[in-house]
Amino acid sequence: MRLHKLLITIILFVMVAGMFSGCQETGPTSTSAPESAASATSLPTEAPEIEPEIFESFEESSTSWAAGLPPNFGDSSAVEVSLSDKYASDGKQSLAMTFGQAGPRAMFVIEGAFDFSEAGYLQFDLDDPDGAVQGVGFSLSTSSAWLWHEAKPAAVKQGENTLTFDLAASTYWTDNTDGEYNATIADLASIQRVAIILYPKADGTAYLDQVRLLPIEVQLTASSPIDIAFQAAPTATKEPEPLPEFDPADAGVALTVPEGAEFSQFKMVELDVETNVPAANHFDPEDLDIQVTFNGPAGKTLQSGAFWYQEWADWKDEQPSGEGSWKVRFTPTVEGDWSAVASIAAFKVKSESVTFSVAASDSHGFVRINQKNPRYLAFDDGAPFLVNGINMGWWEDDPIGDYERWLDDFSANGGNTIRVWMASWSYAIEWQETGLGDYTNRMKQAWLLDQLFKMAEERDIYILLVLSNHGQFSENTNPEWAENPYNAALGGPLASPGEFVTDETARMVFKRRLNYIAHRWGYSTNILAWEWWNEINWTPINDEMLVPWIQEMDAYLAERDPYAHLTTESGHGTQSSIWQLPEMDIPTRHLYATTDMYRSSIGAYQDLTEAIQGKPLLFAEFGYSSSEETNAPYLSNGEHLHNGLWAPVFNGFAGTGMYWWWDTYVDPQNQWYHFKGISEFFRDEDLSTYTPMGILDISGPDGEPAAAKGMGLSRSDSILIWLRNDVYTGEDSQAAYEDAIIAKAADNYSYDPPDAEGQTITLSGVANGAYTVQWFDPQTAEWLDEETVTAKNGTLVIVVPTLDKDLAAKISR
Repeated sequence: MRLHKLLITIILFVMVAGMFSGCQETGPTSTSAPESAASATSLPTEAPEIEPEIFESFEESSTSWAAGLPPNFGDSSAVEVSLSDKYASDGKQSLAMTFGQAGPRAMFVIEGAFDFSEAGYLQFDLDDPDGAVQGVGFSLSTSSAWLWHEAKPAAVKQGENTLTFDLAASTYWTDNTDGEYNATIADLASIQRVAIILYPKADGTAYLDQVRLLPIEVQLTASSPIDIAFQAAPTATKEPEPLPEFDPADAGVALTVPEGAEFSQFKMVELDVETNVPAANHFDPEDLDIQVTFNGPAGKTLQSGAFWYQEWADWKDEQPSGEGSWKVRFTPTVEGDWSAVASIAAFKVKSESVTFSVAASDSHGFVRINQKNPRYLAFDDGAPFLVNGINMGWWEDDPIGDYERWLDDFSANGGNTIRVWMASWSYAIEWQETGLGDYTNRMKQAWLLDQLFKMAEERDIYILLVLSNHGQFSENTNPEWAENPYNAALGGPLASPGEFVTDETARMVFKRRLNYIAHRWGYSTNILAWEWWNEINWTPINDEMLVPWIQEMDAYLAERDPYAHLTTESGHGTQSSIWQLPEMDIPTRHLYATTDMYRSSIGAYQDLTEAIQGKPLLFAEFGYSSSEETNAPYLSNGEHLHNGLWAPVFNGFAGTGMYWWWDTYVDPQNQWYHFKGISEFFRDEDLSTYTPMGILDISGPDGEPAAAKGMGLSRSDSILIWLRNDVYTGEDSQAAYEDAIIAKAADNYSYDPPDAEGQTITLSGVANGAYTVQWFDPQTAEWLDEETVTAKNGTLVIVVPTLDKDLAAKISR
C-alpha cells in the first residue's frame, strides 16, 4: 500500500500545517469532563457478519508507525512508539504510544499511500490502563488539495475501548472549515497519512491494536464525540507555504554550468540545479534529495548532494536578495574533462549531462594524516602541513570586516589555521528562530559562513569547524539550553540536554543538519577537520554515551562527505576512550593556566602519547586565563602566547598551540607577529621525518646552573632546537609587574628579562664531523649568524649566543 514515499514526505509539512492550525482551534468550548465510557459500537439486532480489512495488527517484528514529534508536529506531546506484548486486543502485540502533557494532544502517525474508498468506518481498539487519556481522534490527509481531515475526539474510559469513526460523515475539520467540524473527507482513495490523536490529561502510555476498516454496507454507530478545550503549545516552527499542484509524472531536473566559468583542480566547482519538484522543507533529504554524480578522467567518480541557497547583497540586510535556488558544490581532484548528471531517485529522473574542463593547479589538495608519520598532517600530494593556528570563534560587530582584518594580519604573519564555532550567536544554522530541521530563518548565517570560507581560501587559511558548542546543551556552563530548539519546553523532543545523543528523534534531526553542512561546505580543501563538539565535558553527556553517537554520526557523515575530511573533538581527559576510536582522527587538548607552556606541553604530550598511538595531537585552545584576557601590562610582550606556539611543536604536537583570546588580546595588542617566526623557521621542513629529543642538556658558565631551557627535534642529517630564557614566561612578567607596583614603578611597565649569558648545549649520540649551526630569532623571524662546530666522540657542544628571550637553530651536516 505504500507508493511514492518520498513524494509523500515532500508534502508532509504542508499537510501538517493544516493539522496544526486545527490543533489550535478548540471548537465549542466545554469544561465538562468526558463521558465515563466510550459508547460501545452498536450493531443492528440482525446485523450481517462483518468482514473487516485489518489495516494494522502490530504482529510484525517492526512497525512503520512513529511518534509525531516537533518541529513537524509543533503542539504534539508524543514521546515514542514501540511494539509491546501488553494489552493486545487480538494476537500477541500492540503498539505502545507514550505521551506527556507538554502539548494539548499527542499524535502518532503512519505515512504511505492508502485506499479507504471501499470502507465505511475506521475502527480500532485502545487500552488506557492508567486513565491518562480523556479523548481520542484521528486524522487523514488526502491527495485532494493535500488536506488533513480531522475527526472530532471521542470519549475514552480507563481500560479497554473500541472506537469507531464514520468515514462518510460530515463531521470533519479541515483548514477550510473555520474551526467547525462540518466537512466530508475528500478523496478516500488517496490517503497519504493516518494519524491517531490522543488528548492526554496526564503523562502516560496507551496501547493501540487492530486498526481496521469496516465495509460501507454495515450500519454502525460512531463512538460518542466530546468537546475538549485545550490551548496549543508554543512552537518555533513556521507554517510552510502551500505547495503548488504537482504531477509526479512531470518531474524533472537540470544542471547549468555558469557561463564563462573556469575551473581548476582542487578548487570549487559550483553548478546551478533546477527542478520542478516542490519541497515543503528544502533541508530534509527525505523530502527532496537531489544527487549529482561527477565523472572525471580515468574513471574517477564523486557524488554530492544539492543544497538550498539564498544570496545576500549585504549582511546588514534583513532579507535575501532574490529567490532561493538549488546549487551543488564539487571539488575535482584531478585535471581533465569532467561531466555531471543530477538525479532524483524517488522520481526516477535524471538531468542531461553537462561537461566542463578542469585545469591543473598548484593546490596541494585536502589535509590528511601524513602517510610517512601518522603523528603529523600532510596534503593529498604529500606536502607536509604544520598547524600554525589561533582560535577565531566568531566575529565582534562586523562579520565581514572583523574577519577580513583578523585574517589579513594573521596570514601576513604566516598563520595558517583558525578554529571557528557554529555558535548560536554566529554561524549556527539551527536555533530558536528556526525550530528543528528547517534552516530557512538562518540562511544569512549560512551565507556568512560562505564568506568566511572565501576569505580563508584566498589567504590559504585552514578551518577547524566546530559543529556544536557545549553551552547549547548545558544548564550550568555558558548555558543556552533554555533557548535550544531541542528543548521540550520549546516544542523539542528532549526533556534534558543529556538525551541529545541517545534520543532517536534528536539524532535523526542532527543528521539532517550534517547532511546540509556536508553538501554546502564539504567541498572545501580548507577544512582542516570537522569538530563534533567544543568541550563536551561541560554538558551531561559522558564518554560512554558519546562513543556510539560519534560512531553513528561519523558513518552518516562519511556517506555524504566524499572528500573524507578529518574529524576531532574536545573536552576529554588524556585517557578518554574517545581518542581510541578509529573515527577520531585528531586528539586535542585545551589548557587555561598561568603555568609555563614549556612545562605544560611536555606533560600533555607525554600523557597523550601514553594513551594514544599513531595520531596527530593538537593544543586546540590555550590561554593565560580562562576569564577574559585583557590589556594587562604584564601580558604586553606576549610571553605566554609565544611559548605556547613554540613549545608544542618541539614536543611532537602536529602544530602550535592555538591561543584563545584572539579578539580581546591578540588583535587589540597587535600580537600577530609571534606567528611569523614559526612560519619562517619551519618553512622548508617536514617534521614527519623528525623525532622529538625531549629536554636538551644545557649548562651555565663555569658550572653554574642553566639559565635557559630547550627542546629539540632530530633526524640523521639535521637537528632543530628551540631555547628559551628561563625567566621569559608570563608568570615571571606578572611577578615583575607586581613588584613594580609595590615599588611604585609600574607606570609604562614593560618586562625585559635579564640576559642569559654563556649557556652551552651538549648533544650526545651524534655522528662525528662538522656541523653548520644557523641561528634564528623567533621574535623578529630573522635568520642570524651561521657558524661551524665539530662533533667529537659522538658529542656536539654548542655555545649559545646571548639569550634575551628565545632563540632557535638549525643544525645540519
